[in-house]
Amino acid sequence: MLRFSCLLLLLSLFMNCKKVPSELSTNEDQTPFPQDTCVASTVLWKTILTPDTSDFFTDKPVLYKDQVLFTVWRDFDQSEKLFMLDAATGEIKWEWSDYIYHPSLYSSTGQHIIRDNIYYFTTQYEVYAIDLDLGATKWVYTVPEGTGEVYLTLHEDWLFHGHVKKYPANTHSHLVVAPLPAQRPQWDTLYSTYIQDGYSPYMGPPVVWENPDQEQVLLFKESHYNFSNHNSYSGITAFNMNQKEVSWKIDSFDISTTVELIITKGNLAFFEGYRSVFCVDLLTGTIRWQQEFPRPQTLASSNIMVLDDRVIVNTDTDDMYALSIESGYTIWRSRDSGSTCWDLNELNGQLYYTCLGERFIQVVDPYTGEHLPKACSPFRAPTSISDLTIHPEKGVAYTVDGFAAVAISLKEE
Repeated sequence: MLRFSCLLLLLSLFMNCKKVPSELSTNEDQTPFPQDTCVASTVLWKTILTPDTSDFFTDKPVLYKDQVLFTVWRDFDQSEKLFMLDAATGEIKWEWSDYIYHPSLYSSTGQHIIRDNIYYFTTQYEVYAIDLDLGATKWVYTVPEGTGEVYLTLHEDWLFHGHVKKYPANTHSHLVVAPLPAQRPQWDTLYSTYIQDGYSPYMGPPVVWENPDQEQVLLFKESHYNFSNHNSYSGITAFNMNQKEVSWKIDSFDISTTVELIITKGNLAFFEGYRSVFCVDLLTGTIRWQQEFPRPQTLASSNIMVLDDRVIVNTDTDDMYALSIESGYTIWRSRDSGSTCWDLNELNGQLYYTCLGERFIQVVDPYTGEHLPKACSPFRAPTSISDLTIHPEKGVAYTVDGFAAVAISLKEE
C-alpha cells in the first residue's frame, strides 16, 4: 500500500509540475522519443471498463485459463471492482464488487493468488476467496483486532498473512498461517513483533527458502517506524518453520518501508533498499554485497528481476542496471529507461514494462541494455497507470489504456 501511495503522489506531481531534468539523464530537454524508436502495435481488442471517468487505477492483470482478470479502482467515488474478460475477445464475462467494507485500494496492492478456480486477496480488513468461474464470493474472513497487512502469500498448501493491532496505534504485528481452506481459514501465529520505544512494527510478505537440511525457512522484512518523527529502521528475518525459531536476523538495512520484494536464487537473496540493492548469503545470514546507486537515483517505487547471471534493476530516475549476481558489479547501465515503472516481464529474451505517464511499452535487451523499438498503443492516455501481464505462449500483453482494457500483440509481423 505504501508503494502504491507513492505512485499516486508521483502521479499528482506529474500532472501538476514540469519534470526537472536529472544530470544523469541523456534526454534533458524532455523531447518526445523519435518516431522511429516507436512502432505501432497491433491491438487485438479494446474493452471499455469505466466509461464515465478517467480517474481510475488498475492493478496488474491476472491470467486465468483463457481469461484475464482486471482490478479497477475509481478515484472519484473510491470504488473497486473486479472484471473478468475473455482473453481472446475482450468480452466481459462477469463483474464483482461485493465488499463488506470499503476496499480503499488495498486489494490492488496485494499479491495475486490463484489455486484451482479460487482467487485469494486481502483488503486489509478481510481476506476474500472468489470463485473465478462464477464471479461469486466463496467465503470472506474478517481480520480480528484491527486490520491485516496488504499481502497474502501462498506456499504449497499454506496461506500466509499479517495481522496487525492498528488502533489506537500499531502496537503489534503477527505473521500467521493457515492451511488452504475450503471454507474460512483458521490462522496460527508463527512469529510476532511489538512496538519498541514508540516505533511501530511492520512485517513484509514472506518468501520460502529450503535450506540444505530440507527445512522450510521464511524470509521477510521486519521494520519499525515512528510516525511522529518519520524515522524507521529495518532488517531481514529468517524464521525456520520446522524448528519454529528464528535462524538469523540482519538489522539496520537501508530499506525503505515501501519496498517489499525478496527474490531468492539458490542460497542467495536479493532485495532493494532506498538507494541500494543487497545480496544476502542465506547460509550464513550475512551481506554478500551491496550496490549503492548515486544520487539522485532511488529505488522507492522501482522493481528488480533475477535473470540468469544478473540482477536487473530499474531505478526511479530513468536508469536501468544489470548487476552481477556474484559480485554486484555493474554489467551495463542504460539511461532513458523510464521513471516510476511497473513490473519487468520477460518474453523470448526481452524485457517488457510500462512506466507512469508513457504512451508505449518499453522493450529492453537484458543482456546488452539496448533499448529496442517500443510498442506504441494508439489508445494510451498519457497519465494512465498501467501495469501489464504477458501471456508467454500467445505473446500478448494485457494492460489498460485510458478508460479501456486492451490486448496488444508482441509478436513480430
